[in-house]
Amino acid sequence: MGFSAGGELVTMVADDPEPAASRAADPQRDVSAWPDFQVLVFPGPGGQPATAINDAPPAFLVAGSLDPCCAAPTVALYEQLRKAGIAAELHMYAGAAHAFNLDETELFGVLHWPDRLADWMADSGLMDERSRRSAGPAGEKR
Repeated sequence: MGFSAGGELVTMVADDPEPAASRAADPQRDVSAWPDFQVLVFPGPGGQPATAINDAPPAFLVAGSLDPCCAAPTVALYEQLRKAGIAAELHMYAGAAHAFNLDETELFGVLHWPDRLADWMADSGLMDERSRRSAGPAGEKR
């Protein structure tokens, strides 16, 4: 999960090739660092376009439509994910700019974006055993 520049880091990790494993004698080297999902909140434009989008994990993207920095890159990344068949959900909030915060707006939708994230996580099978059994939209890569 990353906000703004942190969102850039998330996409650089999740949507680009996994680094080669270290040759060091470390038992953890066989454990993948690849994320199971990604949450990008008004992510910056760095790391786009993604270079390994076909192997990207499912994504939840959220931004403000008035964000001069990050609205367009968020939509562009969503389109990359969608075209690659990756399960992705996009929420663009009208009237919200960059770095909208829970205590800086009276916009109901913006105040409740974390609820949409929880809904997506449940629908994607990321919350508990019950949600895993009925996870996700058909036809999308997981």
